[in-house]
Amino acid sequence: MTKKEFCRHHQIKLSTFGYWTTRYRRSCKESAGGFVQIDPGGAPLDGMQIIYPNGVRPSVEGYDAGLIGELIHLW
Repeated sequence: MTKKEFCRHHQIKLSTFGYWTTRYRRSCKESAGGFVQIDPGGAPLDGMQIIYPNGVRPSVEGYDAGLIGELIHLW
């Protein structure tokens, strides 16, 4: 289905569809790849788990900054 057909089917203007798809793409780019601050609250660190967007969850026991960096760059 083309954009034009989609808009006709859902009774929206093509320009409105374009506006919202552009806005959505920009919001996805802004939120993707950012870092999240973690506050362990003084609790000892037993390990870490990285969750990739595809659902894979590698776990690291203890704290190995080099290994964690490699896992982050794999994605």
